[in-house]
Amino acid sequence: MAQYIDCYFLIDGRNSDLVKIFLKKYLPVNKESAEDYPIPLFSDHPVKIFDSVNDLLMYLENNKDCKYSIYWHTDKKKSDIEHVMVFYTDDGKMIFGTSISGNNPMEINNLKIFRDIRSFLNSEIGCMTVEEPPPFNSSEFVEFAKNRYSPD
Repeated sequence: MAQYIDCYFLIDGRNSDLVKIFLKKYLPVNKESAEDYPIPLFSDHPVKIFDSVNDLLMYLENNKDCKYSIYWHTDKKKSDIEHVMVFYTDDGKMIFGTSISGNNPMEINNLKIFRDIRSFLNSEIGCMTVEEPPPFNSSEFVEFAKNRYSPD
């Protein structure tokens, strides 16, 4: 089974247009990993269920304390980036993530992807892990990132 290197980047604020631009740039041929989106996340008794990821993005942009994760995967046979994720923190921010096949964050191509995304997002806080999800709070993510690999 393939192993993934996850790259994460903290972004101030919530902007649904940035999510769409990011997807178009880094995973243009993609498929949503979920069929619907319950609010709250993982609830057995959701108060709301979205069928459209675009509607969900708008909801999350306007509900700053709602924590959520959204996943997309590539719909191509060969792609440097296999998954894109967006984690909405409980304090009004977003953590963008990508998964790259492999197990060595220090490979040249992995470093290139990390640095390119960090520059594109203008993110000051980022890190690389091996199949480890980030926390849903920006302060906790800052600590999380300090204890993970970050090529600088």
